[in-house]
Amino acid sequence: MKYLLFLLLLFPSLVYASCDNKQLQELSKKTGIEIHCNYSPYEYFDEYLLSQCKYISARDPTLGKVNITNFSQALNEFVAAYPPQAIQKHLTSIYLLSGFKCDKKRIGGTVSGKSIYLNLTTDLEWLREALHHEFSSLLWRHNQKLLTKDEIESFSGHSAYGNDEQLLYCLNHSSECANGDKHDVLYEQAFLNPYGKTNPENDFNIYAEHLFLYKERLSKLSEKYPLIKAKAERFKKFYRQLGINL
Repeated sequence: MKYLLFLLLLFPSLVYASCDNKQLQELSKKTGIEIHCNYSPYEYFDEYLLSQCKYISARDPTLGKVNITNFSQALNEFVAAYPPQAIQKHLTSIYLLSGFKCDKKRIGGTVSGKSIYLNLTTDLEWLREALHHEFSSLLWRHNQKLLTKDEIESFSGHSAYGNDEQLLYCLNHSSECANGDKHDVLYEQAFLNPYGKTNPENDFNIYAEHLFLYKERLSKLSEKYPLIKAKAERFKKFYRQLGINL
């Protein structure tokens, strides 16, 4: 694996789109987003992603009927939720894979440059969440002057966020950390679930999921917890500044 990473670091410019699945090719044409489905470490991972891991690995995505159908539905819904110019400016490619791991961390999705990396799954709800979740990272990373890390932290306080060990735990126990029920202490600190508490970007990602997919739940929490309301309104402003109305 070390030898493989060495070769990839020598050739970071080889990242290239490829997908020989007809349905996904048609979906790519329809949405204007390059969809990669022929997994190859030489073509998938760029220099930034390699710099984040000592060891990085993945496998081919499972291109079963349900996987493709659910991904197509999720992607079409996702694209329809944003103005075309927001997608065109910030997202060029989606890389589909499975078994994605960075060191000891199991990764469901991540971003680099203007690309989203996703484990292809049959879980439609997860795919919906993941697309908004990862796209919010692209929006934020390319527009941090509009919403700084310090400003995100100001709602809950810098010390309220976790550490690398907590992040590792959440990545490897995703269902537990995604559960927002019965977390009154977190709500009072303006966190929607334990994963959002790991770092400011993940905090913003979880709010993005709620702003687009779980508006009723966010509204109810906002009525009860003033900090959640204030943080949600600030994130809405960020989207409006990018021409994305919520």
